[in-house]
Amino acid sequence: MHNTLKHKGKAAKFVDDIFQPAENNLLSVKQNLNNKRRCMAMLLRDYLSEQPIPKLYTCYNHRYNLIKEAHQSFDTLAQQQKPSLLLIAITKSMLTVYDSSSVENLAAFLQGILDEKPQIIKEFGAYRCDFSAIDTQDTYARLRDKIRGSNCG
Repeated sequence: MHNTLKHKGKAAKFVDDIFQPAENNLLSVKQNLNNKRRCMAMLLRDYLSEQPIPKLYTCYNHRYNLIKEAHQSFDTLAQQQKPSLLLIAITKSMLTVYDSSSVENLAAFLQGILDEKPQIIKEFGAYRCDFSAIDTQDTYARLRDKIRGSNCG
């Protein structure tokens, strides 16, 4: 996705350019831009959770059309470069984060993720995530004792 964006014009204006108000609104330019940034987070969420890419996004009761070229590009991207099952699961578990986020510069956002990926993988690799590591209440031992017929505890 990051490589695709490199050829789509100025990164700083990308979000502003691909979302257009569906109707006239009385919002300031800044308010519209903030709403478009929220729409970008929703678009990213939809792509990463393998949801259909809509042509219309609603943010704070204001509707924004995803321009035809952008919709086609993201739709094609969703068909040709599907997110991994792990990424889909992670994205779905973080829906509330996406619902309260905004993305101002998609290229910079994606580059930031790519830059952090090795460190994040290293940090996650350091955590033990088996049952015995997270069983702080000795659930396994108590269940094992119950199965064996012991009612101690």
